[in-house]
Amino acid sequence: KITQTPEGKEAPLLPFFLGFDYYDNLVETDLAENPHILLGGSTGSGKTIALHCLIANALMNDNVDIYLGDPKSVEFHPYKQLHEVVQVANSYEEHISMLLQLNEIMEQRFEILKKHNATKISQVGYLPKIIVIIDEIADLMLQDDRFHRFEKTLTKLCQKCRAAGIFIIIATQRPSVNIVSGSIKANFPARISCKVSSKIDSKVIMDEQGADDL
Repeated sequence: KITQTPEGKEAPLLPFFLGFDYYDNLVETDLAENPHILLGGSTGSGKTIALHCLIANALMNDNVDIYLGDPKSVEFHPYKQLHEVVQVANSYEEHISMLLQLNEIMEQRFEILKKHNATKISQVGYLPKIIVIIDEIADLMLQDDRFHRFEKTLTKLCQKCRAAGIFIIIATQRPSVNIVSGSIKANFPARISCKVSSKIDSKVIMDEQGADDL
Protein backbone atom coordinates (compact mmCIF):
# COMPACT_ATOMS: atom_id res chain seq x y z
CA LYS A 1 0.00 0.00 0.00
CA ILE A 2 0.99 3.59 -0.47
CA THR A 3 2.05 4.75 2.95
CA GLN A 4 2.56 8.46 2.33
CA THR A 5 0.56 11.01 0.38
CA PRO A 6 2.13 14.31 -0.71
CA GLU A 7 0.74 17.28 1.17
CA GLY A 8 -2.30 18.75 -0.54
CA LYS A 9 -2.84 15.70 -2.75
CA GLU A 10 -5.92 13.51 -2.38
CA ALA A 11 -5.15 10.04 -1.05
CA PRO A 12 -5.30 7.33 -3.73
CA LEU A 13 -8.63 5.54 -3.92
CA LEU A 14 -7.12 2.22 -5.06
CA PRO A 15 -3.34 2.19 -4.52
CA PHE A 16 -1.62 -0.48 -6.60
CA PHE A 17 1.99 -1.66 -6.26
CA LEU A 18 3.35 -2.58 -9.70
CA GLY A 19 6.88 -3.56 -8.73
CA PHE A 20 10.31 -1.97 -9.12
CA ASP A 21 11.77 -0.02 -12.02
CA TYR A 22 15.22 -0.41 -13.63
CA TYR A 23 16.78 1.66 -10.83
CA ASP A 24 15.10 -0.42 -8.10
CA ASN A 25 12.64 2.35 -7.26
CA LEU A 26 9.15 1.44 -6.06
CA VAL A 27 6.51 1.83 -8.77
CA GLU A 28 3.03 2.58 -7.50
CA THR A 29 -0.13 3.91 -9.09
CA ASP A 30 -3.77 4.60 -8.29
CA LEU A 31 -6.04 2.27 -10.22
CA ALA A 32 -8.78 4.90 -9.97
CA GLU A 33 -6.57 7.22 -12.03
CA ASN A 34 -5.95 4.44 -14.59
CA PRO A 35 -9.42 2.98 -14.47
CA HIS A 36 -9.34 0.39 -17.22
CA ILE A 37 -6.19 -1.57 -18.00
CA LEU A 38 -5.28 -3.80 -20.95
CA LEU A 39 -2.55 -6.31 -20.08
CA GLY A 40 -0.78 -8.22 -22.83
CA GLY A 41 1.97 -10.81 -22.97
CA SER A 42 2.87 -13.97 -24.84
CA THR A 43 2.86 -17.46 -23.32
CA GLY A 44 5.42 -17.74 -20.54
CA SER A 45 5.97 -13.98 -20.28
CA GLY A 46 4.54 -13.65 -16.76
CA LYS A 47 1.13 -12.26 -17.72
CA THR A 48 -0.84 -14.66 -15.51
CA ILE A 49 1.52 -14.11 -12.59
CA ALA A 50 0.96 -10.38 -13.03
CA LEU A 51 -2.80 -10.96 -12.83
CA HIS A 52 -2.43 -12.94 -9.60
CA CYS A 53 -0.32 -10.09 -8.19
CA LEU A 54 -3.01 -7.59 -9.17
CA ILE A 55 -5.66 -9.72 -7.42
CA ALA A 56 -3.47 -9.96 -4.30
CA ASN A 57 -3.01 -6.18 -4.39
CA ALA A 58 -6.76 -5.68 -4.74
CA LEU A 59 -7.31 -7.82 -1.64
CA MET A 60 -5.06 -5.46 0.34
CA ASN A 61 -7.46 -2.58 -0.23
CA ASP A 62 -10.34 -1.96 2.14
CA ASN A 63 -14.00 -2.13 1.11
CA VAL A 64 -13.50 -3.89 -2.22
CA ASP A 65 -15.68 -6.31 -4.20
CA ILE A 66 -13.86 -8.41 -6.80
CA TYR A 67 -15.33 -9.99 -9.93
CA LEU A 68 -13.13 -12.43 -11.85
CA GLY A 69 -13.35 -13.80 -15.37
CA ASP A 70 -11.54 -17.07 -16.07
CA PRO A 71 -12.47 -18.60 -19.45
CA LYS A 72 -9.96 -21.43 -18.99
CA SER A 73 -11.51 -22.36 -15.61
CA VAL A 74 -8.13 -23.11 -14.04
CA GLU A 75 -6.50 -19.85 -12.89
CA PHE A 76 -8.94 -18.15 -10.53
CA HIS A 77 -10.81 -21.10 -9.00
CA PRO A 78 -8.96 -20.86 -5.62
CA TYR A 79 -10.27 -17.33 -5.11
CA LYS A 80 -13.90 -18.44 -4.96
CA GLN A 81 -13.64 -19.08 -1.23
CA LEU A 82 -12.67 -15.47 -0.42
CA HIS A 83 -15.51 -13.27 0.80
CA GLU A 84 -14.19 -10.30 -1.22
CA VAL A 85 -14.69 -12.29 -4.44
CA VAL A 86 -18.32 -11.92 -5.47
CA GLN A 87 -18.17 -14.05 -8.62
CA VAL A 88 -15.82 -16.07 -10.80
CA ALA A 89 -17.19 -16.40 -14.34
CA ASN A 90 -15.98 -19.26 -16.52
CA SER A 91 -18.20 -19.82 -19.55
CA TYR A 92 -19.04 -17.26 -22.23
CA GLU A 93 -22.61 -16.95 -20.95
CA GLU A 94 -21.40 -16.50 -17.37
CA HIS A 95 -19.21 -13.60 -18.51
CA ILE A 96 -22.15 -11.96 -20.30
CA SER A 97 -24.31 -12.41 -17.20
CA MET A 98 -21.60 -10.95 -14.94
CA LEU A 99 -21.13 -7.90 -17.16
CA LEU A 100 -24.89 -7.30 -17.38
CA GLN A 101 -25.10 -7.53 -13.60
CA LEU A 102 -22.30 -4.98 -13.30
CA ASN A 103 -24.13 -2.68 -15.71
CA GLU A 104 -27.17 -2.85 -13.43
CA ILE A 105 -25.01 -2.10 -10.37
CA MET A 106 -23.50 0.83 -12.23
CA GLU A 107 -26.91 2.33 -13.01
CA GLN A 108 -28.03 1.84 -9.39
CA ARG A 109 -24.91 3.63 -8.22
CA PHE A 110 -25.58 6.56 -10.50
CA GLU A 111 -28.94 6.98 -8.78
CA ILE A 112 -27.18 6.90 -5.39
CA LEU A 113 -24.64 9.49 -6.57
CA LYS A 114 -27.47 11.69 -7.81
CA LYS A 115 -29.26 11.36 -4.47
CA HIS A 116 -26.11 12.49 -2.62
CA ASN A 117 -25.35 15.21 -5.17
CA ALA A 118 -22.00 13.49 -5.74
CA THR A 119 -19.95 12.99 -8.90
CA LYS A 120 -17.68 10.12 -7.84
CA ILE A 121 -17.68 7.18 -5.47
CA SER A 122 -15.10 8.66 -3.08
CA GLN A 123 -17.77 11.17 -2.06
CA VAL A 124 -20.05 8.33 -0.93
CA GLY A 125 -18.05 6.40 1.64
CA TYR A 126 -20.19 3.31 2.13
CA LEU A 127 -20.08 2.00 -1.46
CA PRO A 128 -17.40 -0.64 -2.02
CA LYS A 129 -14.97 -0.22 -4.89
CA ILE A 130 -15.47 -2.89 -7.56
CA ILE A 131 -12.52 -4.43 -9.40
CA VAL A 132 -13.16 -6.63 -12.43
CA ILE A 133 -10.28 -8.80 -13.73
CA ILE A 134 -10.81 -10.94 -16.83
CA ASP A 135 -8.09 -13.28 -18.08
CA GLU A 136 -7.67 -14.16 -21.76
CA ILE A 137 -10.36 -12.17 -23.51
CA ALA A 138 -9.32 -13.84 -26.78
CA ASP A 139 -11.26 -16.94 -25.74
CA LEU A 140 -14.36 -14.79 -25.25
CA MET A 141 -13.92 -12.60 -28.33
CA LEU A 142 -13.55 -15.71 -30.52
CA GLN A 143 -16.80 -17.08 -29.06
CA ASP A 144 -18.63 -13.80 -29.56
CA ASP A 145 -21.83 -14.23 -31.54
CA ARG A 146 -22.87 -12.15 -34.53
CA PHE A 147 -24.29 -9.53 -32.17
CA HIS A 148 -20.89 -9.17 -30.45
CA ARG A 149 -22.55 -9.38 -27.04
CA PHE A 150 -19.35 -9.73 -25.03
CA GLU A 151 -17.53 -6.86 -26.71
CA LYS A 152 -20.54 -4.53 -26.68
CA THR A 153 -21.48 -5.28 -23.06
CA LEU A 154 -17.88 -4.82 -21.93
CA THR A 155 -17.38 -1.52 -23.76
CA LYS A 156 -20.76 -0.17 -22.62
CA LEU A 157 -19.71 -0.83 -19.03
CA CYS A 158 -16.27 0.74 -19.52
CA GLN A 159 -17.63 3.95 -21.00
CA LYS A 160 -19.44 5.02 -17.83
CA CYS A 161 -18.44 2.87 -14.87
CA ARG A 162 -15.43 4.79 -13.55
CA ALA A 163 -17.58 7.35 -11.74
CA ALA A 164 -19.53 4.46 -10.21
CA GLY A 165 -16.36 3.01 -8.69
CA ILE A 166 -16.01 0.07 -11.09
CA PHE A 167 -12.52 -0.55 -12.47
CA ILE A 168 -11.68 -3.17 -15.10
CA ILE A 169 -8.52 -5.08 -16.05
CA ILE A 170 -8.49 -7.41 -19.06
CA ALA A 171 -5.64 -9.57 -20.34
CA THR A 172 -4.69 -11.51 -23.44
CA GLN A 173 -1.77 -13.51 -24.81
CA ARG A 174 -3.07 -13.00 -28.35
CA PRO A 175 -3.04 -9.23 -28.95
CA SER A 176 -4.09 -9.35 -32.59
CA VAL A 177 -6.32 -6.67 -34.11
CA ASN A 178 -9.34 -9.00 -34.23
CA ILE A 179 -9.03 -9.61 -30.48
CA VAL A 180 -7.97 -6.15 -29.30
CA SER A 181 -10.42 -4.24 -31.46
CA GLY A 182 -10.61 -0.49 -31.88
CA SER A 183 -13.41 -0.20 -29.33
CA ILE A 184 -11.46 -2.27 -26.80
CA LYS A 185 -8.36 -0.08 -27.22
CA ALA A 186 -10.39 3.12 -26.97
CA ASN A 187 -11.92 2.06 -23.66
CA PHE A 188 -8.74 0.65 -22.10
CA PRO A 189 -6.32 3.59 -22.27
CA ALA A 190 -3.97 2.26 -19.55
CA ARG A 191 -1.67 -0.49 -20.84
CA ILE A 192 0.72 -2.99 -19.27
CA SER A 193 2.78 -5.31 -21.44
CA CYS A 194 4.94 -8.28 -20.67
CA LYS A 195 7.10 -9.62 -23.49
CA VAL A 196 5.19 -10.22 -26.71
CA SER A 197 6.21 -12.26 -29.73
CA SER A 198 6.35 -9.56 -32.41
CA LYS A 199 6.61 -5.83 -33.10
CA ILE A 200 3.04 -5.94 -34.41
CA ASP A 201 1.76 -7.34 -31.11
CA SER A 202 3.70 -4.62 -29.27
CA LYS A 203 2.04 -1.95 -31.40
CA VAL A 204 -1.40 -3.42 -30.70
CA ILE A 205 -0.86 -3.32 -26.92
CA MET A 206 1.39 -0.29 -26.44
CA ASP A 207 0.90 1.62 -29.72
CA GLU A 208 4.66 1.36 -30.23
CA GLN A 209 7.43 -1.19 -30.61
CA GLY A 210 9.53 -2.34 -27.67
CA ALA A 211 7.49 -4.91 -25.76
CA ASP A 212 8.86 -7.51 -28.17
CA ASP A 213 12.38 -6.81 -26.82
CA LEU A 214 11.59 -7.08 -23.11
